[in-house]
Amino acid sequence: MKVLCLLSLLLFVSGTCHAQPKSIFEHGMWLCKNPLSAASIQNSMLNTKTAGVNITRDIADQLVKKEISGYGDPAICERVDSDNLKPIWNSLYDNAAYPNQWIFVADEKLKKAGWVGTYSYAIYMRYHSVSATPQ
Repeated sequence: MKVLCLLSLLLFVSGTCHAQPKSIFEHGMWLCKNPLSAASIQNSMLNTKTAGVNITRDIADQLVKKEISGYGDPAICERVDSDNLKPIWNSLYDNAAYPNQWIFVADEKLKKAGWVGTYSYAIYMRYHSVSATPQ
């Protein structure tokens, strides 16, 4: 056991051990103007990850660009770098046909808001603790 610990320490000091890459959702997300584009982006990322591809920021940007190209509005989704995205309730999309597929989030300080997939927001929340704004 001591040998294993020493070997691990030696590998760490020599720089051959590398930390896990940070998540692309650690400091922000892609916010969309409509929930269907948010779900489309999320599904594209999940399918790519399931295929065994490590999703870097560059790959994620390419996936987003490809998914939104069919909407005719390149600004339909934008990357928002924020550590303060909070969920907002919107009953307009409280639809039994699409339960829990997307969340409307906002950063009040940046004045940015948009739709994200629930899985994407769950990953984002692994790195954050946000509280509701007092009314």
